Amino acid sequence: MPQPIDINQLLGRVRAEAESLDLPEYPHPTPTQNLTLHEEPDTSARGAAGVAHIQSLLMAPRELFLHEAYRSLFRRDADSSGISHYQGMLTEGHSRAEVLYAMARSSEGRALGVKIGGLGWRALLCRWSLKFRKYSPDRIHSALLAGRGGKLGMLARLIPTRLLRLFLVPFRINHLPGKWLRAWENRLAAPFAIVGQWVLEQQKHSEKIIHALKKHEEERLGQLHAHKEHASQTENDLRQSIATQASRQHELEKTLDWLRYSVSRQWHQALGSTPPHMAALPETLTAEQEALDAFYIAFEDACRGSEADIREGLLVYLDRVRRSAAAQGHPIIDIGCGRGEWLRILKDEGFMARGVDQSAAMVERATAYGLDVEQGDAVAALARLPEASVGGVTGFHIVEHLPFPVLFRLFAEVSRVLAPGGIAIFETPNPENVLVGSHTFYHDPTHRNPITPTFITFLAQYHGLAEIEIVRLHPYPEAAKVPGHDPLTERVNGHLCGPQDFALVAYRPRPA
Repeated sequence: MPQPIDINQLLGRVRAEAESLDLPEYPHPTPTQNLTLHEEPDTSARGAAGVAHIQSLLMAPRELFLHEAYRSLFRRDADSSGISHYQGMLTEGHSRAEVLYAMARSSEGRALGVKIGGLGWRALLCRWSLKFRKYSPDRIHSALLAGRGGKLGMLARLIPTRLLRLFLVPFRINHLPGKWLRAWENRLAAPFAIVGQWVLEQQKHSEKIIHALKKHEEERLGQLHAHKEHASQTENDLRQSIATQASRQHELEKTLDWLRYSVSRQWHQALGSTPPHMAALPETLTAEQEALDAFYIAFEDACRGSEADIREGLLVYLDRVRRSAAAQGHPIIDIGCGRGEWLRILKDEGFMARGVDQSAAMVERATAYGLDVEQGDAVAALARLPEASVGGVTGFHIVEHLPFPVLFRLFAEVSRVLAPGGIAIFETPNPENVLVGSHTFYHDPTHRNPITPTFITFLAQYHGLAEIEIVRLHPYPEAAKVPGHDPLTERVNGHLCGPQDFALVAYRPRPA
């Protein structure tokens, strides 16, 4: 008859046999192979790592815990093998306190004299858990059923599984230290969890505020964009309105020019269109007149410049003549044509051009170039032409030779004979240049008095001409100017070395 089982005796035998079982040992907290990766710490640096408080490490984020532990305990960055080892402990269920204790009790930790503040008597729980965790009921049960443990293993296999697990219940006490440590860690983390929850809520609240602000900003940007488009449209409307008003103003100016011209023509017709009696030129020039003509030609050759120089200076007017539609289909009359430099330019460009000059010697010289030139008085020659019959009237250095009554009648005839859109060009010395007005103007003894831009502009307007432009030409060379760029020097240079000539450019207005 079998003897009754003594449970206490059986548990004692199980504990003794468990000690002798070939159970897999839990790895040492710091693998010995890791020690070869670091130099043996200098004993003079012992204690340099100081004390790390456990609470600050327990609050570290999961992914940063081991890195913070290495920096706090070992004062260095973590190596991959150490991270792998301690991460394995966490994965197997060890608490953070156990991992920190294992790091402090490792060879490196003992060499540095690492202390963990705040752990206290719980270090005993860490030591208990790390030492006896391998004696868990599940691991002993698996080892016995696997055939290990000798006679005890054979006996265990004869005992029903439920009864065997009941015998191994006392070994579950080895899990209590880890459980207590995790509960302690949770209590420490609780206030910080509340703070973290509050921070999370504040973060969510901030995100809502930011979202609302962004939405408001987008709405404001949308409004600003709409305002910008409205402002742009308004600006375009204003520009269009200004352009329309400018066009209307231009049309009104053209109408006003035409009315001014019409009034001027009616006034001249009321006074009589026939010019005052011009003394007929003698059929045969006296020897004295021939001598004066010869002198004046020689004087012009010496003082006015060569024909090539004068021709070069006249090219500036060619584009203006080309732009005049009236000049394309009507003749251009050059009064005081002289040697015919301007007439040759017009002829080369295909314009119909005729010249008038009082000097027989000048006419002879011009006709030698095959130009259409007649000898006679300029005003009389224009008076013989029908109204609106010429595309342009030009005169270069002629108006300064005329007394005012003749000059007045000249502009009246120019206004009459020009076709609508026809061009008038008159060049004369510029008295705005002090040296010209006081000195070089009087080189020519046939000059009467300087003509100012203001006077000739008014004279042209008075006779109904429009689109008046003053073109200033031929300044003194830079070498002749006073050195310097200050305002006074520039003003002196402007008065003494500015343009030596100017030209009036005007047009007969077209009918409104």
